[in-house]
Amino acid sequence: MRDIPRFLNQFDVGLCLLPDSNRNLRWALPNKFFEFAQARLALAISPTVAMARLLREHDLGGVAGDFEPESMARQLSALDAARIAQFKHRSHAAAWTLSAAPQREHLLALVASLLTHTTGGRACRVS
Repeated sequence: MRDIPRFLNQFDVGLCLLPDSNRNLRWALPNKFFEFAQARLALAISPTVAMARLLREHDLGGVAGDFEPESMARQLSALDAARIAQFKHRSHAAAWTLSAAPQREHLLALVASLLTHTTGGRACRVS
């Protein structure tokens, strides 16, 4: 897992084009989105609700106008080196926020609570 962002960093733009074929894909927030941010890439994504919201919130790249490959091609064609560099800089600025680190303590407490509940009240250590 640690090698993925290092490998991806040699590229400039992370592309995530999902089809609009069902509700899960329309609301998808795939790991690739976060891997691209950790790799400090500009992002080019399909207009899935969750990805588009986060991308726009952090200004990480562009959202295709629809789910067709031609729309993504237009989105990519509109990028120039300066804009890609801006998006890569924004990915760098958002990388910590979009990592698991800010959620770690909350997730560990949640898992410990679930384990305590499922083990009849016996405390469990989670790390």
